[in-house]
Amino acid sequence: MSSTCRKSRVLVVDDDESSRLLLNAKLKSAGYESCHCTSGSDALEILSRHQFDAIISDLYVSGVTGFDLLEATGRCLPHAAFLMATGVNDISVGIAAMNKGAADYLLKPFQLDAVIVSLERALGIKQLEAELENYQKHLDDTQMSGRNFSACMRMSAAGGTPVLLPIVATHLKLVRKPRPARVPAQGEIAPVLAQSWQNWQLN
Repeated sequence: MSSTCRKSRVLVVDDDESSRLLLNAKLKSAGYESCHCTSGSDALEILSRHQFDAIISDLYVSGVTGFDLLEATGRCLPHAAFLMATGVNDISVGIAAMNKGAADYLLKPFQLDAVIVSLERALGIKQLEAELENYQKHLDDTQMSGRNFSACMRMSAAGGTPVLLPIVATHLKLVRKPRPARVPAQGEIAPVLAQSWQNWQLN
């Protein structure tokens, strides 16, 4: 599992007890915080009250289908990775799941090590998406600050009152970069020291 300040939380939804318990144990041994339930309706109740980084659900669970759960997860936990599992080796099902937003399609019986690899990959992609979203938000905020700065300059040029000075200060903090200190070139150090000594004597 990637090194983070907390364990990633995973919800396993499967009415096959042996598959569910084996996967839950594997996730915990791999360093994840994992919990599990047997039906889609139970999963919806859990998701309404708790946050998860990933959901691994069987396609056919009681209460609601895996597709229904995938859609609900997209609404309430848009940043969570969803992995669809099924014992049906049908590529069309996998394509449909991924077209609806699933990160991957897992065949049962589980190859547990392969599930962990797939989960790691899905979580990594979700993390990159979140970082890109945060970067875009910061970029939008910076551009908005730039527009406010331009408006303030136009107002000053027109003789307006300086009501936008706080905006100017905010803009400068966002976009102004400190200049690196200039290091004297070879041959300049001695004259600089001599001038400093002369100034000190005059004082």
